[in-house]
Parts: sequence; structure tokens; C-alpha cells
Amino acid sequence: RRKTEGETPVRSRKTIINVTTPPKWKVKKQKLAEKAAREAELPAKKAQARQALSIYLNLPTLDEAVNTLKPWWPGLFDGDTPRLLACGIRDVLLEDVAQRNIPLSHKKLRRALKAITRSESYLCAMKAGACRYDTEGYVTEHISQEEEAYAAARLDKIRRQN
Repeated sequence: RRKTEGETPVRSRKTIINVTTPPKWKVKKQKLAEKAAREAELPAKKAQARQALSIYLNLPTLDEAVNTLKPWWPGLFDGDTPRLLACGIRDVLLEDVAQRNIPLSHKKLRRALKAITRSESYLCAMKAGACRYDTEGYVTEHISQEEEAYAAARLDKIRRQN
């Protein structure tokens, strides 16, 4: 029988629908929350990645570098401040290490020189006309305009990074 034919109305049965997927607004809200959580973690991950990269170039502090080289080559320093080094001094120092049997590895020497030459105090001292010194403390040459400009650019870069 049809509903319209009889006197008594026939009730249709309720169908139960199981919804397995949440509504769209709930999904969108969840995605936004996940995105916010990822963005909050991003600075921490970047810092961790930067720290992982710094393992490869783990330079000593300026004081450690000075204390590494000063006992063997006091002419490179004016008190505790490093003087401007002559060009090609690394090769001279490496030869000196081999001749005098100094207990200093190539890596340690190279890192100490990098720490000194990349320090702010060293780069600030690189002004045109300033003297460069050898291992004995004698003047070998003077700083040129190009070298001063290079040092200023490096100094700006270092200050921007910090």
C-alpha cells in the first residue's frame, strides 16, 4: 500500500547513517592547529640545524686561539691582542711546527688562525697603512685599500649575523 491510499498514515523507518569522516569545519580546524604547531617548531629546528652545521667548523674562542699560538710565536702578539699577520703565514707556521717539533696539529693551527683572523678586533684593526707582522714580530708589509674594504665587508657580515 501507498501512504496516500489508506486511512492510517504509514510511518517510514529511520535509517541510521554512520559517519566515518568528520565534518569539513572540524578537519579545517585540525589542519590549522597542526600548521601552527609546525610553525612553532620551525625556529627550534633551524637552530638545531645551525648547531649541527657548526660542528664542522668548530672554531675556538679568540682567547683560546691566542693561548694556543702565543707560547710558540710571541712575535705575533702585542700583549694578548693579536697583531695583523703577514700574508702566507700559515705555511710559515706549519714549516716551523715541523722543524721545531711543536706539539700542534695542522687542524688546531688552522682553526686558531681562522679564529684570530675572523675576530672583530682583528678586522677592526685592518686599516689602510697598518703593518703586517711575521713570526718574529718584524713588519713585512702594509695593509692596502682593497684589504681594508674587504675587512670592512667581513665585519659588516659578522655583525649582521649576530
